[in-house]
Amino acid sequence: MQRLVQLEREVKEEFLPLICARLLERIKVEEARLAGSAPNCPRCGRKMKVRGCKPCVLTSQFGDFPLSPAVYRCRPCQWQMRPLWTWLGLETGYITGALALLVALLGVIVPCEMAAPLASELFGVAVCPMTVWREVQRLGSACEAYQEESMRYFNDPRCEPSAN
Repeated sequence: MQRLVQLEREVKEEFLPLICARLLERIKVEEARLAGSAPNCPRCGRKMKVRGCKPCVLTSQFGDFPLSPAVYRCRPCQWQMRPLWTWLGLETGYITGALALLVALLGVIVPCEMAAPLASELFGVAVCPMTVWREVQRLGSACEAYQEESMRYFNDPRCEPSAN
């Protein structure tokens, strides 16, 4: 192993606990800020009621974080949401966007079965092959949506081509 690679890993191991503690501290601050008010239901607009806190684990590129975000539910339409998850930009897989992008890019290059152990080796975070597959699918959907929007924009007759 190259000496620089070894030094990089040593520095990462040294500062990772500090990074994790600081990230968790910032998440807790936002969680406390969001806890004060019940959100309105995105479907019907009514005030949602808190159902309690559901413990779960958030996986980021720095490791796993145990959290207990508040869960809100709208009784009439049965819609549930976690305001902290919305603020963090998370989906049901509990994987952060930065890690999702790294895993998806790795999954584009190699098969998902190989990408999962590689993610563990490269990023230090254990993910299963299904998580890799889901993130590759989401990346593909985002690319397709971007391409459709670009085509719609550039085919708009109100958009004139720029003169070079």
